[in-house]
Amino acid sequence: MLGVLFGLLGCATDPLHTRRWVEVETAHFLLRNRGLHAYPPWSGEGFAEFLSSVRVNGDQVEVGRPLRDRIRTLRHVAWLSLDQVLARRNFDGLDPDQVAAFYGQSWLFVHYLQLGRSDANARSEMTQYLAALRNGSSNETAVQRGFGTDSGNLGHLLRRYYERGQFVFLSASPTAFEAGETPRSRIASATEVARALGELSNEIERYDQAERYFDRALAENPVDSRAWVGQARALAGQGLGPAAQQSYGTALALAPTDALVQLDYARHLYEQARASQDPGERERLARKAREHYVQSWKLDDQIPETFAGYGETFLLEGQDASRGRETLEHAHRMLPSSPEIKLLLARLYVKLGRTEAARELALVVATWSHSAQAEAEVQALLEEIGVSGDR
Repeated sequence: MLGVLFGLLGCATDPLHTRRWVEVETAHFLLRNRGLHAYPPWSGEGFAEFLSSVRVNGDQVEVGRPLRDRIRTLRHVAWLSLDQVLARRNFDGLDPDQVAAFYGQSWLFVHYLQLGRSDANARSEMTQYLAALRNGSSNETAVQRGFGTDSGNLGHLLRRYYERGQFVFLSASPTAFEAGETPRSRIASATEVARALGELSNEIERYDQAERYFDRALAENPVDSRAWVGQARALAGQGLGPAAQQSYGTALALAPTDALVQLDYARHLYEQARASQDPGERERLARKAREHYVQSWKLDDQIPETFAGYGETFLLEGQDASRGRETLEHAHRMLPSSPEIKLLLARLYVKLGRTEAARELALVVATWSHSAQAEAEVQALLEEIGVSGDR
């Protein structure tokens, strides 16, 4: 695993200019897009925390410095058993202290596996552990096969590691890594701020609030096509279809060559098709949605959601699912870190009878989820194909 870490060190930035939560989420994105997609939550979260400790110190890149906030957390909260940490699939039912303990212990366990032992091969152990999980073994059996002991003993060793407080770290010359571009910053305009707040409100389905933010953005800049798109989404979310259609029309007129405007409108048409009970109308809307998806990727063929959305239209009732396979698989190759694309592809594989491929994708989504809703969607898919998601 450290081999992947050093391959990513070129992404390290000055900690004075980067908040740690951005570093952690960037680590998640990078790791998942480099194929580390089947890791359970403790490893995904713990390794992202571990990677967030990368710092450039003078002429050296440092990896594995102890995270003071996690150390403090573990001093003041009740620990979960290591079995609870390793078996945890989401945070449902945990109180804030238990969530904090999960993150702290996940980081600590990754640090222990990577740097806390001189006579172990963390990569080989994780490979065996993950292989056992993928083959359907229980978490405890996978721990035994991967780490050669039970989770109770591992938990005892981890506690001793923490109490000893001797956290080693690695150091290497930054000349071995590509420096990348220097980050640039600027002050956002009032329009951009209002639009961003509106987009966030749309994402959390506060559509009336989103509409007010977009009204403010458009008052500042009435030719901002992205604000018109956001307003259209907010209106559609409130069930105001004709007004939403008018806002989309304005956005398309202002920016007919904007791939994102085309993509948003295509998605709107798909949602209308999915809600329609009329087969003929559903077919018409699906076909029109595909036209705008195609227009979007002709303008910019580097947006994975465009290909995924095009493929998703073939999951509608009455459509030929096989016609969506090529574009959904292409979207998955472009963005393997996306649980949403994985789940779409899994649903398509079910329709095509490729149940084992669907099961593998669904289980990966389950390991990434932090909510009961996502797990419920996965479980429903697994039940549909007659396969258990239990380990």
